[in-house]
Amino acid sequence: MIACDTMQERNEVNIRATQKMQRTVESLVKVGMCRTKSEFVAESVQENIMGINEDLRGQKNIKDFMKELNSDVEWINMKIPNNSIHPRFEVNDSLDVRYKTDIRDKEYDILKKCSRSSGMSKSSIVRMCMMKKCYDMRSMLSDVKQRKIEDRWNDIKRKLSISNV
Repeated sequence: MIACDTMQERNEVNIRATQKMQRTVESLVKVGMCRTKSEFVAESVQENIMGINEDLRGQKNIKDFMKELNSDVEWINMKIPNNSIHPRFEVNDSLDVRYKTDIRDKEYDILKKCSRSSGMSKSSIVRMCMMKKCYDMRSMLSDVKQRKIEDRWNDIKRKLSISNV
């Protein structure tokens, strides 16, 4: 009998990341949490895309509606929240590391929905999934990396929550 997962098509996704994220992923691969970096990325998406989709759903539509209302009605001037989410361990680091991974159809469809509803790139959303997986596995890392991951993930999670209030 063939498992359902093997019957699904797989979609190649290109992801850009920072050097610091690469080193963190390599540390987790080295302790045996995944066989390869590509597998780590695919598992990150599989495990976290549903939760991130819930957090991102409708954000772009709400902001677009607020902009239209501000421009159409002279006496309305709604403050549009600027909760820019930067899914990087170091916000100012360049995204010069490239990954390719295959993602199952189910997760790929959700990834595309997340991108459309938030206005963020698929790569950014995958990085959020990766950061969440790193956060969940932080006990495998050094104290310094643990604190950095906790700080960055908590900042991202807070911005996701504020955007949907």
